[in-house]
Amino acid sequence: MSNGQESRTSSEIFQKGFLEPFLHSEERPFVKLLNWYTGFGKTYTAAVFAIDLFVNRDVIPVFIAPLQSLVAGFASDIQVHHRPDIYGDEIEAAIRSTGNSVPVYRLYSIDYHLNDRTFFAAALALVSWIHGSPQVVRDLDNLTGQSARKDDLTARLAELRAKSVICRESPYLGMSTSDDTYEDSQAAYLRAARRARSVADSLTADLIRIELAARERKEGSPGYLNEPAVADMVRRLHPLQAFLDKPGIIICTASKAQVSHSVFVYDKARLRCKPENFENLPAFLEELNRDGSELGRKVSRRADAARVVTFVDEEEDSYWYLFSQRKSVLNPDDRSDLSIVVSEFFTFFDLKWPFAFEPINGNHIDHQPQPSLSSDRGNRATSVRFHCVCIPGRMPGVEPSNSASGKSRRHGCAPSLQTMSTLPSCQRPPRHRVNRPE
Repeated sequence: MSNGQESRTSSEIFQKGFLEPFLHSEERPFVKLLNWYTGFGKTYTAAVFAIDLFVNRDVIPVFIAPLQSLVAGFASDIQVHHRPDIYGDEIEAAIRSTGNSVPVYRLYSIDYHLNDRTFFAAALALVSWIHGSPQVVRDLDNLTGQSARKDDLTARLAELRAKSVICRESPYLGMSTSDDTYEDSQAAYLRAARRARSVADSLTADLIRIELAARERKEGSPGYLNEPAVADMVRRLHPLQAFLDKPGIIICTASKAQVSHSVFVYDKARLRCKPENFENLPAFLEELNRDGSELGRKVSRRADAARVVTFVDEEEDSYWYLFSQRKSVLNPDDRSDLSIVVSEFFTFFDLKWPFAFEPINGNHIDHQPQPSLSSDRGNRATSVRFHCVCIPGRMPGVEPSNSASGKSRRHGCAPSLQTMSTLPSCQRPPRHRVNRPE
């Protein structure tokens, strides 16, 4: 290795914590729980494994964490691992062989954009680029006529410029809440910011439609999505669209993973582009994973369907945010504690707690057949291939558990419970006991 550095893939945490359970799964669903010390390098090594999955194994990595700071930290780790001439290992060689760095697509919330001054600088760059491109203006004018919009392109560009300048120059983000003019400044800023984001989103969506329609008609792509000003805005406002155009690693907070997302696809029957909406990020990943999926074929070289590995950092906190966003018949009162949600899940579907978790005469049963997830209350189970690495970052002193591989290629509602129960008792990680529903 260059500079005497050890290969990143030769470390024990990489081999035992990430690579071995993945290889042992043999394309089947699996759940791996890592309970190593804080600062042991779990998230840092997860970034290495994410790169390895993408460049060497044609797998889409997805990283989910409860806080923006953890998501930003993972993105920084990916960037660190991209630095050349440090390790000289197979990861570095694989990145070089692709000719490009591994893209990272972060899913942002609306509030994040509203409080990000760089967003409004990007919006002003988009306006300047459109004004300086006569062909783009003609294409947008033609699209505006087809959609019968009341506001013409000139007015939209003027409004976006004006609102973005207001937000860029507003003192609001630097003001103290005790300032006498804070509330008035906040109200003016948020009005301008929301409108600027709305217009920028509309223009960006129009440029995506123009690009996709030209590609489908084979008229020669105008290359709008490759222009820096447009590419920057697409990554901010439509990151999954940018991901479909050039696959990479998806990262987001747990709460953002549970809001709706959309991508534009070309409808050959109607000869126009339309948005395809997904209830949440897992629904989008499920579509990539579906056999015969057009979107899956865009992002993977696999013959059947794209494979996805999801990393869940700070697992219990992440689940709290996920459950909080997913109020349903299972959790109508927003009781987001993991133990409560699991207990109510089994109660709702009339399932018994898996015997593999229960001690009998002080000893665990190695394995018992798992209950079916079907129910006469309706088919609420979604069938997906579930591959997950959970990184709690808690419970110091607990040894890492071995991998758990699912028996079948597809899983239902509770793959983590189903696959974890196949662990031999000596390998099963300690867990808090949950009372079995009567």
